[in-house]
Amino acid sequence: MPTPLSQNSIVRLFFLISFISLLIVASYFVIDPKDRKSELLDSNLENKAYSILNSFEHFYKTKGRLPWSDDLVSRSPAPGIKWTLANSPEIGLCKDRTCLELGELNDLIATISGVIEVDEEPLYVGKGPKVDDPIHVCFVPQSSARKSKTGNLYRVDLLSERATERTLESCPDRVAWRENDVCYVCVSDSIR
Repeated sequence: MPTPLSQNSIVRLFFLISFISLLIVASYFVIDPKDRKSELLDSNLENKAYSILNSFEHFYKTKGRLPWSDDLVSRSPAPGIKWTLANSPEIGLCKDRTCLELGELNDLIATISGVIEVDEEPLYVGKGPKVDDPIHVCFVPQSSARKSKTGNLYRVDLLSERATERTLESCPDRVAWRENDVCYVCVSDSIR
């Protein structure tokens, strides 16, 4: 016949269950799955930004110009461009904003490195007016870890009607991360 649990055993069991519950709740806040997902998104966007830069370099070596030089009717093979969404037709990844058809850049590199899809968070491309000015590919970080490292982030004026500056403005120490008060992760390289 089973013996009834003593009051002492019930108290121990209660404390054990409480302790395990506390560990689960604490580990949830330490791990923070939403921020982990944001870190993964940031990492994927950064990899995509590097892929886009590499594609521009390959395109330039193959065609002797950047994809948007024809759209801007420029004499320069590497003209400047104001901040433009990466899926805009002039960038060359997509034929139109819906990205249902490949643009000339994706067409050229598809067999080498696969198609670069730009359907996640927005990526922006900008370049200064001189041939040797770097191309910048930027995005707004989502993870709190990236947002807290403002020394590695930049201000980007998406509304500017001029070609992008050669060097980007550093992000201030305090950012609200709302509307126009954001900073960007940018990867940059010059076409060689």
